[in-house]
Amino acid sequence: WFPSEYLSWHRVTLPPTRNWKQLLPFALEDQLVTPLDQLLIIPVAPPSTTGEVVALVVAKDFWQTWLTQQVEIGRPKVSACPAILALPLKEVSVTITINTDREAAHQVTLRWEQWQGTVCSITQATALLTQLLNQQPNLTLCCYADQLPNDWSMRGWHIQQQALKQFIPLPPSFNMRAELTPTWDWQWLTPWRTALWISVGCVITHIAILSWDAWQQQAETKIYQSDSVTLFSQAFPEIKRRVNLVAQAKSAVKQ
Repeated sequence: WFPSEYLSWHRVTLPPTRNWKQLLPFALEDQLVTPLDQLLIIPVAPPSTTGEVVALVVAKDFWQTWLTQQVEIGRPKVSACPAILALPLKEVSVTITINTDREAAHQVTLRWEQWQGTVCSITQATALLTQLLNQQPNLTLCCYADQLPNDWSMRGWHIQQQALKQFIPLPPSFNMRAELTPTWDWQWLTPWRTALWISVGCVITHIAILSWDAWQQQAETKIYQSDSVTLFSQAFPEIKRRVNLVAQAKSAVKQ
């Protein structure tokens, strides 16, 4: 699972076009603080019938750090699914896990739509849930936690609580790596870098020599053809139309 605290989810509506993936980063630019060249923008699905696209955004630096960590622990090809997608989702509900063993800023994980969720502190979660319940008062909070925050119980929210150990994550349903343009990993070539550059240099030099020889031969052929035409004209001035010089010369000699 890829840590959801390092992801942000965005929605944008695009005009009908085949090149929607190339257009997506620029359509999202106004929603982002970090420059586009420092981010990876990953669409979760093609545009809907209305042109809406949901995309994940993650910093390239953290993405590369995470990939390196997976290689170091022996999982170089592991899939990368956002952790919030591990939370089951029911209609008209918000699924929540509270893990007090984590650092305070990342103790609460919430998911309230198929492609919408976040990781935050208890204080931030309280504010977010208040906003969601103001918009949809009939929401049910399906909460996996050993203990609920005190003020949650006092707010009159409809909460279905289960112990955190009863939480069973869903299987990964989306692979961020599969949606990225494949790139070659050249790190394995590092020990051979010098030899590789020497080989490339030799190939380029060989091609240059062959090209020079071909050009010289072509130039010499043109000179030979020009000299042949000149000699033929001097020897057989009566022949004005020149098609096959050798055959025409043999024919003229016989005559």
